[in-house]
Amino acid sequence: MLFSVTASLFAQDELKLSLNQAKELGLKNRFDVKAHQFEVEITKEATKQKKDGYLPDFRLAGNINYHPQIQGTLIPPGFAGISEPTYLALGAKSISVFSLELHQTIYNPLLGTDIKISENAELLELEKKRELDIAIKKEISQSYLNALLRHLQVRIAENEQKRFSEYLTLAEGKFQNGALIENDYLRAKLDYENSQQQALTSNQEYELSLVSLRYVLNIAPDAKLLLTDSLDAADGLLAFTPEVSTVTNRTELRQLELQQQNDRLNEQRQRQTVLPTITLTGNYSQQYLNMDFNYNYTDSKWWSPFNSIGLQATFPLTGQFTNRTKMNQARLKSMQTTELQRQAQAKVNYELQSAVIEIRNASQSLARTKSSYQLAQRVMNNQKQQLDLGAFSYDSLLNTESSMTTAERNYITSTYEYLVAKLNYDFAAGTL
Repeated sequence: MLFSVTASLFAQDELKLSLNQAKELGLKNRFDVKAHQFEVEITKEATKQKKDGYLPDFRLAGNINYHPQIQGTLIPPGFAGISEPTYLALGAKSISVFSLELHQTIYNPLLGTDIKISENAELLELEKKRELDIAIKKEISQSYLNALLRHLQVRIAENEQKRFSEYLTLAEGKFQNGALIENDYLRAKLDYENSQQQALTSNQEYELSLVSLRYVLNIAPDAKLLLTDSLDAADGLLAFTPEVSTVTNRTELRQLELQQQNDRLNEQRQRQTVLPTITLTGNYSQQYLNMDFNYNYTDSKWWSPFNSIGLQATFPLTGQFTNRTKMNQARLKSMQTTELQRQAQAKVNYELQSAVIEIRNASQSLARTKSSYQLAQRVMNNQKQQLDLGAFSYDSLLNTESSMTTAERNYITSTYEYLVAKLNYDFAAGTL
């Protein structure tokens, strides 16, 4: 059992991630995503609260009053044989009413519209969360691709260092045998030291790119990462042809569409404020009249029912006049949202056209640099054959090395730029 746990811990030392896995992990770990999910849940609860307005409202009420002094009631002459007017104290000092009340909405147009507004707000919040998810996936993708680029630059720098080490060894041997001037030998030594420094710098930049990637993934700062994707995957994407000509799935457009619906619902709600509301009311009560608070329910002579059932209709009157300004505000808001929709659609179309051109240019650049890189490899192989035959011209060697390094770096950079262009296209097309 202990062996199994230990093996599991060692297996977790290195986290293997593809680009898609990195995006899934980031969305799972990010605190801002979790925080925004609460906003979605809050809007859902708000919708439930609005719908609860249709539920019957039961209330228990108690009204207890005590009158220390009962006011006299005027008794006119001639009543019950009384010849002169007099005052007689009639009533109870203790008056209590205990009731169960019912209020049930039958017709309330505002309530139905408020529910629709709340449901629309819920959809809008979901779109905002989708917008956040897309932004995070794009951020993770950029960081992941940057780490791949830095890793390849490390590999290039290490290969250069290895080659310059071989050149230095060869130059040192020829210099000791008198077949190479001292200056060429010193140049070979200096170039090797420079390649060591370049390798060190590349490693540092790679480590910084991993720090950035761990941050956007929200994982432990000391987590070991193994990126399973490769920039070489761009070769398989050269046949990719952008097909989307118009975009309707962008979250910005969807949010404005929902905002437009919200504006219409608010305008509808303002029109409905002048409509009546009808409520069913019911009341089951017991009234207690006595001189004290001796609530003995079995002694029924002090208790009497006090029940009712009815309909309550409310007709707003001044709302007919005060509603005009709010109606105008709602209409102006709807017109404003329409203009924002047009501008957003123009922006989306521009971003899509730019992304299409960018990915086409990146594809052509990748094809050219790949061809140049293959040619540089052939030249380097020929140079190595000449070195094996004993021909050594350090200037010629440096020229070949420079061409090889330039072609290799251009190929790696164009591969990275192509993948970034593909990422920008997916974002512009709304498919990220």
